[in-house]
Amino acid sequence: MTAIITSSTSTEALTRFCVKLVNRLGLVLKEHQIDDSTEAMQVFFDLTRSKFGNEHGVGSYVALTDTQLDLCAGWVAEGRGCYSNRFRTENGRQLFLRIEAAHNLAAQAETQEC
Repeated sequence: MTAIITSSTSTEALTRFCVKLVNRLGLVLKEHQIDDSTEAMQVFFDLTRSKFGNEHGVGSYVALTDTQLDLCAGWVAEGRGCYSNRFRTENGRQLFLRIEAAHNLAAQAETQEC
């Protein structure tokens, strides 16, 4: 399912995924429009690991939205280094966990090289 935006000058297809970093005031600080599910979840993962709450405060969040409602997810700063997360589907949670595991393996390999 692809949504189409029509304007007086052009017609363009919307991307399937949108990843946003939003501060506690509701201002969008970063936004990524992506068509690939793994790439979208990788961007979401990277932003969740950026410790955005330390810089942007309680209530700041990272959101992954999916026009097909499969991989929607959120990561919210609750203060004092604590974050809560939600995934709309188990499919989304599993993809996040696979990316996290790959990241951990790469970090482990990097430390063993030193």
